[in-house]
Amino acid sequence: MSQEAKLNNEPLEITTNKDSIIIQHEVADLPGGATLDVSNLSDDEKIIEGGRVIVKLANGDYAPKKVTDGAYVNQSGETSFGILKRTILKSRPQAAILTIGQVNEAALPVPVTDEIKESLVTIKFA
Repeated sequence: MSQEAKLNNEPLEITTNKDSIIIQHEVADLPGGATLDVSNLSDDEKIIEGGRVIVKLANGDYAPKKVTDGAYVNQSGETSFGILKRTILKSRPQAAILTIGQVNEAALPVPVTDEIKESLVTIKFA
């Protein structure tokens, strides 16, 4: 199933202070990016912060990895795919996704587990 994004703009203040320091070295990303499936996000989540882990779902769609109580939650049928390069709005989930490179682990919005690091073998966490 392909995802759709609304193109209307609703006023919302977001901060992107860490976006410029998350990606330390980029070698490759998903060409053309992807529109994310945001159905797993809570109604309160209006933004998706840069540095969030992006997963590939069993149906081939991409989605931000679910976060509960400040930690990533594993869900069946998903595979870690990459790192969101910039903060985006949930209402406009067009994402640029880093697939090969190096990220500043201290700047990530959610701590990354060893399991995630092992699954993202082409991304170095420094």
